[in-house]
Amino acid sequence: NQIDSMIESFATERELELNVLKIVGILNLLNCNDLLATEETITLAIAENNSSVLNAKQIGTALETLQKGRRVLYRRGAAGGFCLWPHTSVDLEQSYESASRALGTLNRIANMIKDYIEPRPIVARRHYIQSGNLRYFEVRYCSVAELVTVFKTITSDADGTIIVPLCETPEERALALKLVMQPELKNRPEVLIAIPPPLNTLTGLLQEAQRWEWVANNTPELNTDRFAAEEVSRQRDASRMSFESRIQDFIGLRQLTRQLSLEWYLQNNKLKISSGRELLSILSDICDKIYFNAPRIKNELVNRHSISSSAAAARMRLIERMLTAASKPFLGMEPNKKPPEMSIYLSFLKAAGIHQQYGKDWKIVIPSSKREDPCYIIPTLRKIEEIVKKKSDSKIPILEIFTTLKKPPYGVRNGIIPILLAIFVIANQNEIALYEDETFLKSVGAEEFLRLIKAPESFEIQYCKIEGIRVDLFEKLLTILELKTSENKKSELLDVVRPLCMFIAKLPSYVHNTKNLSQEALAVRDVILSAREPAKLLFDDLPKACGFEALTVDSNVKSELIRDFVKRLKKALDELKSAYPELKERLKKQLQDSFSVPGSFSQVRQTLAERSVRVLISITEPKLKAFCLRLMDDNLPEDEWIESLGSYLALKPPSKWHDIEEDTFNQELTQLITRFHHVESIIFTKVKNTKASTGIRLAITQSDGTEREQVVYFRSEEESQLKQLQNELDDMLLKHKRLGLVAASRVMWKLLSEKEEVRQ
Repeated sequence: NQIDSMIESFATERELELNVLKIVGILNLLNCNDLLATEETITLAIAENNSSVLNAKQIGTALETLQKGRRVLYRRGAAGGFCLWPHTSVDLEQSYESASRALGTLNRIANMIKDYIEPRPIVARRHYIQSGNLRYFEVRYCSVAELVTVFKTITSDADGTIIVPLCETPEERALALKLVMQPELKNRPEVLIAIPPPLNTLTGLLQEAQRWEWVANNTPELNTDRFAAEEVSRQRDASRMSFESRIQDFIGLRQLTRQLSLEWYLQNNKLKISSGRELLSILSDICDKIYFNAPRIKNELVNRHSISSSAAAARMRLIERMLTAASKPFLGMEPNKKPPEMSIYLSFLKAAGIHQQYGKDWKIVIPSSKREDPCYIIPTLRKIEEIVKKKSDSKIPILEIFTTLKKPPYGVRNGIIPILLAIFVIANQNEIALYEDETFLKSVGAEEFLRLIKAPESFEIQYCKIEGIRVDLFEKLLTILELKTSENKKSELLDVVRPLCMFIAKLPSYVHNTKNLSQEALAVRDVILSAREPAKLLFDDLPKACGFEALTVDSNVKSELIRDFVKRLKKALDELKSAYPELKERLKKQLQDSFSVPGSFSQVRQTLAERSVRVLISITEPKLKAFCLRLMDDNLPEDEWIESLGSYLALKPPSKWHDIEEDTFNQELTQLITRFHHVESIIFTKVKNTKASTGIRLAITQSDGTEREQVVYFRSEEESQLKQLQNELDDMLLKHKRLGLVAASRVMWKLLSEKEEVRQ
């Protein structure tokens, strides 16, 4: 076929060249040493079959053209003649001998045999069908020397391991039979050891397979000799198949009916396994014994070590519905539709009795008895509870729970662990708290669970036990915080902690910053702001902040002490609540005292606005002018007005002040009021009094030229009080006359001097 296709594909208009090519092809096909495709033979053949006599020169020219010009003929020399392919036929016998010399003789074959064995895992089928848990045994081949330690270095996710030591000689097999009695193997029920017959009888078959492999890889002439290449390929495949078949006779594990040549051991005991079918039965028995507390969830979407991305998305949608729609039948899904999450719901939550109807509502609950637990998930959920509760008020890493559930006797698959955790969290939401990167999660939704599944090492869980003396405290705190809970809903730890945290968080920044509070109020504020654990905050940090000891579960504390603690906590919270209003009251008082204006604060604002109007037309200095404009603003409510002044004088709103800003306010206010009074004195005679108030300017000059002055305003409603004081002074001055005037001037000098010193 190769010769024919080459001639058929040759394109030429010269009959002589085509005839030469055909004759060479026929002679190559005959491949006879007595009839080679030489130039002489070709000339005789053409002259014999051609009516016209062609001379040797023309035939020689045609051969040269086909060889050098068209490159379809190849010359093999005088002893080989012409050929349609570039090389002579491959001598396979010689190549095989070369392979034998290159590879030499094999002494040990154990490590080489591993290249011809496919160590596929073996599934415990019956266990899988009955429990829904796909468990498999990893197959590991090793040397006899490695049998001492190989079972200690198992790191795969396999549920069990079958170790096959490759014994080359009867002596090595005898040693392997001794090693299977190691005491360490007594406690490894998941490790089987299979001892094969001596493998040294396989040396010849292995050498045959290796030699043909060497011929295939080290004979470049095969690239142009298709027939030889095919022969080498057949020999290589046949030798490999023969060797692998023989290996299966020695160490084969998947021969369901054929007799196995292996000798089996488990926990230092010899097992009777004569076929692959018996082996599968034993593997299922081992899984039943080791993982006796495993859930029985028959859903291939999620009950696996590794699940697909679509299954993971369906699981996440199901968890989201568990968190948000647990009160609805089918978790709010349409029963007529069958999305993947519906399959998980029916085979897990519904089949296990997790999602049940109570009255009109549906709830996620943990079954209370084995009769109500067909999927056998109670042992796993109880284990989660045991881990969480083993250290009351302590945070337990979520990764610790995951790791424990994967181990015997549970062996829970990675795909369903998040669902089990979600069930536990929802069923015990009154008593547990979740943390991410040591930060308490006030609410747990789908986003938090998605992050938990992807990075469980970042999450922790805490059991917050409310019993004993803590119950009394809990009830009193609900009362003082005026918190109400639904009659059908049990009060939770977060019913107290969350309002406390929100109360402190909503206080102005000033309350977070100031030190002008009692020690108890400061301590209560700081522990709530820095709280990371609800139970620790409520039963440990807050009692200590109020001067009491921590309230542990087994504390023997009298009810009177609980009442005293609650009173102190209430007092501290009230102090924190009133801290900012008290600051604003201090600012008002400071402003009223600095201007010496009597009356209610609304009257003070009105008086200051009138006085500011009088002096504003004469003020050019920007800061004092801006101050007067704020004093004149009577459109703002009282609190906003004082906050406006505070923001201007301290360059920061009072709600965000530190204590130093209050000092800055007082200093700036004193300086501006002093300048304000100076302007009032200067322009006093140029500005008329208003109907609402009347002003007078007092000025006293000493003999040394020093002078004190002040403009004093009084309102019309103060006239009666003013007349009474005036009559009293009249009696005194009329009685003493000259000395009375001097005494009165000295009193006024003293008052004005004190006022000036305060301003400075």
